[in-house]
Amino acid sequence: MKRILHISTVHPSHDNRIHYKECRSLSTEDYDLKLLLQVEKDGMLDGLDHIKLGPFSGRLNRFVKGSWEVWSKVRKLKPALIHFHDPELMFVAVCIRLLGVKVVYDVHEDLPKQLLYKKWIPKIVRYPLSGLVRILEAFCSSFFQAIVVATEDIAQKFPESKTVVLRNFPLIDLELEPSKHLPREELNLIYAGGLTKVRGIAELIEALGQVKSEVRLTLIGKWSSEEYRLHCESLVGYSKVDYLGFMTMK
Repeated sequence: MKRILHISTVHPSHDNRIHYKECRSLSTEDYDLKLLLQVEKDGMLDGLDHIKLGPFSGRLNRFVKGSWEVWSKVRKLKPALIHFHDPELMFVAVCIRLLGVKVVYDVHEDLPKQLLYKKWIPKIVRYPLSGLVRILEAFCSSFFQAIVVATEDIAQKFPESKTVVLRNFPLIDLELEPSKHLPREELNLIYAGGLTKVRGIAELIEALGQVKSEVRLTLIGKWSSEEYRLHCESLVGYSKVDYLGFMTMK
């Protein structure tokens, strides 16, 4: 039985894309599937075999220590294929490919564009860094067997012959129950995902303040920072917002 490893040093164990859409689906096939994630301990979680990574303290520690842990565990587990989800693992993924292991790179976001909005990066270096990362991503990806991307826009950066678009749509077999959180007498809008500046959450809330009809917005996800959360909560339209926090597909 071929062994496949899904690997992330960043995403949580119940990440909707990794856990539900990819690994739960893959677990129905005849593979020895394991997930390398930041979990408390090795073992079965929701029917999937997890192997502990970390914990990591800070970005630099996660990049250095995380890459080394991934390298060590992959050499020990000897998979036929790895499917990794974090750009910071690109370099160790190239090294793993040189061992003869097949590699799939899952691109959740457009990293070069994201870097242009990272507050922890000085503005003066954001554009040069974005360009450098675009080149490095293209170079590393040339070693990989396949690229899985979340949108058509991201797909345009990679060779069409080995790129697959897997959108973050709800699962069609997901059993849904009527929500207890949403009132029925109003128009309800729902946003689920990262609550970040680049996603335009503040602009969405400001637009609500301009709407005179009865409409509410439900936000599901994690705020990118406490500062951004407070800014959004200070907007006039936030009186029409219901925030439910981060929720898994359960």
